[in-house]
Amino acid sequence: MCALLFIIVSLLALAGSSADAAVLPKPSQREYIVDTAGIVSAEDRTQIEKIGEELREKTKAEIVVVTVATLDGTDIESYANELFRSWGIGDAKQSNGVLLLIAKDDRKFRIEVGYGLEGEITDGRAGEILDKMKPYFRDEKYSEGVLNAYQKLAAYAYRAAGVAPGADVSETLEESSTHEEEEPSILMNVFIFFLAIVGMILLGVILNWLLGLLNQALGPGGGSSSGDYGGGYSGGSSGGSSSRGGYGGGSSGGGGASDGW
Repeated sequence: MCALLFIIVSLLALAGSSADAAVLPKPSQREYIVDTAGIVSAEDRTQIEKIGEELREKTKAEIVVVTVATLDGTDIESYANELFRSWGIGDAKQSNGVLLLIAKDDRKFRIEVGYGLEGEITDGRAGEILDKMKPYFRDEKYSEGVLNAYQKLAAYAYRAAGVAPGADVSETLEESSTHEEEEPSILMNVFIFFLAIVGMILLGVILNWLLGLLNQALGPGGGSSSGDYGGGYSGGSSGGSSSRGGYGGGSSGGGGASDGW
């Protein structure tokens, strides 16, 4: 009886594993958007292909959008990871690929990030991009939401490589690559200035207190004493055309974010 139960469980597990692996077949040539759900306009598709190809030429990074109607019960994380692996998105050495997977009827999407870009496109940033897609998708403005997300992902990939985008796509990436960094930078400068002022005030209070204690210890007519005071601050930082070939053979470590709308 136990042996029979073991066989049944094994067969069910094997069936589930096979179902998870049934991802879309790899395109015969490199595509930056595979829209089987039909949610992206021809104009936005052309723009995505343009941004994607130039990004690859300049940085070897590959960002691919895949849309499907449904995952038929497969969890989106497993599907995205398997599709990423089987297609080999991104450069094989740099593992700098990104997959934006959208299951329209399931109302789910995921950003899967290759090893090489996890330092720039963190789980938190991937989640923020998905959050900004939600209003578009709830209003059924799928195409606009996809293009907006693609632009942001491309901006991060360019920044990770330390390469400026070409003139023909720089305008579309401008908002993503600059605006979101300006406000945090200003706030950080204000915060540092505030800490410096508070630190100076506290230092003055402490020195006055120490001088008072010293005067009391010496008493009237006492001699004078001088000493050297040393101190320092240390800081650090941590990093953190119509004929195309196939994908670069990149891999994913499971980083990214998933959500629904």
